[in-house]
Amino acid sequence: MTFETIKNKWAGFVNRMNRMGVPVPTVRDPKTGRGSITATLVVASAGLFAICIGFMLATSIGKWAGFFVLTDAAFAQVRVAADYSWQFLMTAIGAYLGRFMQKGSDETPEPIPASPVTKVQKQEAAQKADDPDRQ
Repeated sequence: MTFETIKNKWAGFVNRMNRMGVPVPTVRDPKTGRGSITATLVVASAGLFAICIGFMLATSIGKWAGFFVLTDAAFAQVRVAADYSWQFLMTAIGAYLGRFMQKGSDETPEPIPASPVTKVQKQEAAQKADDPDRQ
């Protein structure tokens, strides 16, 4: 399954849901002005990471203030969730920035037509290469 087929399936899913009245929002890309899946992943992963960090900060403050105490096992699970959300954020940022690091445009360029070289010109070039005195 290629990226193009995944992209087409996602676009079809979004269009089908929108026709049925279920909005599937995407974040507007600042460069193109259109909805972008990779920009949506960056925003969603950043929000998930912010929730994990906020929860870790709140539990640490609560522990220091004496309101409540999480067990070490529960706090370790929150740290693992924060680690995974950090990895998701870095992957999403990499996917978003990777789109702009491609060389060229999205359109395939037309092939450059070869210059018409005749058989006689090829033979003359070969003779020049074989004979150093000939110019």
